[in-house]
Amino acid sequence: MKLDFKKALALSFKYSISIRKLPYYFLFQIFALLLIFSPLLNLVEISHDSGIFQNNIPDPHIVDFIVESFGYFFLAIVLVLIISSVVTPTLIYNYVQYRNKKDDSLKYSFNQAKPHILTVFGAFITLAFLINIISGIVSMISSTLGSIVSILMTLAFIFVIPDIIIRKSSISKSLTSSYSCTRKNMLEVIALYIIITFFSVAITLFFGIPLIMVLSQSMISLFELMSAGTSYYLLVPVFVSIVKAKYDLYIVSIITLLLGNSISKLFSTAFITEIYLQMMKK
Repeated sequence: MKLDFKKALALSFKYSISIRKLPYYFLFQIFALLLIFSPLLNLVEISHDSGIFQNNIPDPHIVDFIVESFGYFFLAIVLVLIISSVVTPTLIYNYVQYRNKKDDSLKYSFNQAKPHILTVFGAFITLAFLINIISGIVSMISSTLGSIVSILMTLAFIFVIPDIIIRKSSISKSLTSSYSCTRKNMLEVIALYIIITFFSVAITLFFGIPLIMVLSQSMISLFELMSAGTSYYLLVPVFVSIVKAKYDLYIVSIITLLLGNSISKLFSTAFITEIYLQMMKK
């Protein structure tokens, strides 16, 4: 039985732009962005107002605030990971219901996915360790080899989360199952990876056009100041001022980019799940 990539593409794209799914994931993206970047935005604001870049001896209170802000930043990342452990299994189960033309309400999918949330959270941490740590160690020998190892490990474990949700597997069994599935269907998995990457890049570039334009304008203004001989220590606060002057444009362009990213993520989740389901029937 050959994999039906045409069917997978059609179903996944239709799912990714569904009015019943997209707004909820879009709101999650906005919430995650605010949660992660709020400490950093506050840090930039305080640094700009306090003139820390102009002072040779920084205010100890500002230094404490910087350390505290980074602490909140890492805490926010953990919180987003926890929320992702709820959202991801819900979407995978929801797509299975959607493609089988059954009850695909998010509430129903969430209730069905609840037993797997802790397992998915553990899988996220395990995958982060396996892929990032091991590829990082290899990168110490060769950055190119490290990148290759990272891609190969991503391919090997690309079906871990769907396997946990669909077959109710443990983390260890899902790792083994995903590796086995990839090894038996290597060419198809490579094609899957290329399609997802191409779609993600295309969507990001298209929806990122407004942000690219407004950022380009800001960089041009900054380069003009650099050409005029502006002190290096003034570049950061000056750039912050330039951004604040176009605050509304940045907000609109970032929201537009998040919309595209939401479509991309929904497509990737659906496409990987669909291909996995087809492989299970082979």
